[in-house]
Amino acid sequence: MKKLTIPVVIIALLFSAIIAALNLIYNDLCIRQNEVYNISAGRITAELTEAYMNGRDLSEYAAENYDKWLETYNENCPSEIEIIPVNQKHNDVFILPDISENIICGIFNDENCIEYLVCHRFNDKNNRFIITAANIVLIAAFLISEFLLVFVYVRILSPFSRFSEYPERLAKMQSAEKLPESRNKYFGKYIWGMNLLADKLETDRRQIHSIEYQRQTLIASIAHGVKTPVANIRLYSSAICEGLYSDGIVNETDAMIAEKIESNAIKIEKLTKELLDTASSALVSYEPHTGFFYIKELIDSVKTEWTHRLSIKRIPFTAECIGNPIMESDKTALVSVISQLIENAVKYSNGTGISVTALKDDENFIISVKNK
Repeated sequence: MKKLTIPVVIIALLFSAIIAALNLIYNDLCIRQNEVYNISAGRITAELTEAYMNGRDLSEYAAENYDKWLETYNENCPSEIEIIPVNQKHNDVFILPDISENIICGIFNDENCIEYLVCHRFNDKNNRFIITAANIVLIAAFLISEFLLVFVYVRILSPFSRFSEYPERLAKMQSAEKLPESRNKYFGKYIWGMNLLADKLETDRRQIHSIEYQRQTLIASIAHGVKTPVANIRLYSSAICEGLYSDGIVNETDAMIAEKIESNAIKIEKLTKELLDTASSALVSYEPHTGFFYIKELIDSVKTEWTHRLSIKRIPFTAECIGNPIMESDKTALVSVISQLIENAVKYSNGTGISVTALKDDENFIISVKNK
């Protein structure tokens, strides 16, 4: 799950930044909008103050001029204007609902005492609904994204990482166990196909090895069969050259022909030897690929290869390394060698357990495969 932490944190930071930026923009717009509202509320209050000075009834004046104000200020006009008289003698208390959507202005008399409060109500509920809905949508999108990320990692990426080395092992012709069957709908057909491919490759490998072995055996048999007649031919040509068949009298023509036969027989012997060498080396040819790796990587590869296979056979299996030095060798070939030893141990063990140990002494790497 460590690999999942970074993308989860990145997505969380990304959505946090988007939500913060959206709210900052909204707050900035609200501040600018309030400045415009203050201007319109101040101008209307100024007109109401003038009407009060002229002895007009403020409620009637507001009702008469509201359409004019609406036409003048358009969407910046208050949706409602309430005139609230202030009785300073009795200290009456008044309550304004949702003060954040109101602008309160005062109307003063000649003695600079407040007579009326003018409450300008602005309808910003739509804007608040939009920003609230946007925040809810973004939070829901964040939660859905995190859920999908965890789901994809747990159900797809994590299982697939366990299968990633399998095709490479098949390509290198290592003896690989079949992938365990799974009901996972994303990988069921993949696992079935990979196991089918492994069976096909193993069958083809055995057939090719069998055919190659038969071919090399045939070549070796022919080469061995040719050696005896060629030796006899050389023997007869030598006898002709020495006159064994002509009472010691050697004919010049016969001697020349015998030498040519001897020369050709020697060439056939050389070709036969090369053929035998090729037939022998082809059966065991391998090109090593060395590199540096930790010895624990070797043991982990052996565990991956054999733990499940031996658990099915109910054979206890342990593989460990003492220390973790760096080794320079062909890891694939070493895994193959150890696997062959384990196969031999499985074949001839009594089922009480197999152990693999790897360590390094002063000069050597030591790898042991033991059974009882």
